[in-house]
Amino acid sequence: MENQPLKVKTYPDLNLAAINLHKYKQLRLWYLLQDLDEHGGGRLMKKEAQKALEDIMSYEVFRTTLLSGEGTFWEVKTRREVIGGGELIELYGLWRIALELGVYKLRKSPTFVPLEAFKNIHEFKVFIYATWFNNEKSNPISRRVLKKLAGISAPTQVKYDKRAEVQITKNVSVIGPKSGIVPSDMSAMGYYVTEVKGRLQLCKRMPNSYFCYFQSAPRGRMRKTNYRLTARGIVARDDVIERRYFESPMGWLKSWKTRADFSYIQAGNFGTTQLWEEIHLEPSF
Repeated sequence: MENQPLKVKTYPDLNLAAINLHKYKQLRLWYLLQDLDEHGGGRLMKKEAQKALEDIMSYEVFRTTLLSGEGTFWEVKTRREVIGGGELIELYGLWRIALELGVYKLRKSPTFVPLEAFKNIHEFKVFIYATWFNNEKSNPISRRVLKKLAGISAPTQVKYDKRAEVQITKNVSVIGPKSGIVPSDMSAMGYYVTEVKGRLQLCKRMPNSYFCYFQSAPRGRMRKTNYRLTARGIVARDDVIERRYFESPMGWLKSWKTRADFSYIQAGNFGTTQLWEEIHLEPSF
């Protein structure tokens, strides 16, 4: 396909929201149309756009997706002044797509997804799910939270991880040296005793970390989009923060005002396992 890049810019926050709302088919076409819009005017002739995407999707898929996304991702209008007539696709902007998908703040940096993944809708769904893990700090996240974000069951997440070659890191919270037998109630909550770096330590299993490499895309309109969402009186609602993770004690000290049920500081590695130190108290000044 001429003039079409080999990779397409996507937004992880939109990706998971679209999967959860079953609107990833429309999002796929919106991304492709955005890439075709070289001048950024947000307007494309329908006939020309369909022809440019004929190697990606059939005419019928293009037509039905265009219909299902009408009023949510774009509008299709008749242009009588165009020579020979024709229909014009007017794309909605990034901030409006975020609103339509219930995303009130773009938090994660955009990533490039290979164009090849756009040719199969299932493959596209797998890859945009995996973009969520293209981050600098791969903090622990549970399957339960991922299901809440993307609406994908844990067994399906595992399948997607394998297909997208997502790397998984085990995380363990080191509580301290072993002191007697682990009470049954603590054992039921996941605490156990094991040898860590030559010492018996009381530990607790934590959710895994996930990482999948994608080429990062320019942040471009992110700041402007977030500003526009805020200017409209829309504030991102954060759920109650259960856990926060920090690379160092200094990072924790700087962020102590952000309350969380549990806070963790990186405590090095033990083989392929990432160790964390659990912090319970707020710093006193």
